[in-house]
Amino acid sequence: MTLGIGISRIYLGVHYPSDVIGAYFASGFWLALWIWLFQWYREHRYSRKSG
Repeated sequence: MTLGIGISRIYLGVHYPSDVIGAYFASGFWLALWIWLFQWYREHRYSRKSG
């Protein structure tokens, strides 16, 4: 669905392709950062309890 929305924005002329691609990269980075932070938090939380 996300890919379809991006393609439709380009097709309708609302955004340039570089805008849509940049938004995909920015949101992918943001998602990866939060996944990494969540995993880091879980590892450190459990290591404190067992120590």
